[in-house]
Amino acid sequence: MKTIEEQIEKQKEVKEVYEKPAIEIIEMETEGILCGSGGDYNPGGGRPWS
Repeated sequence: MKTIEEQIEKQKEVKEVYEKPAIEIIEMETEGILCGSGGDYNPGGGRPWS
C-alpha cells in the first residue's frame, strides 16, 4: 500500500503538457459551372421546362 506522501508526490509530477485542440476555419467560395456542353445546356444545370 502506498503512503499518502508517495501519492501526493506522484500527483505533483507533470507527465505531459496539455495542448488545447486547435480550430481552423476554412473559407470556401463557389466556383459555378466549370464546363457545360451539349444542346440542352442551361445555366444552373438540367433541361429547360418546355
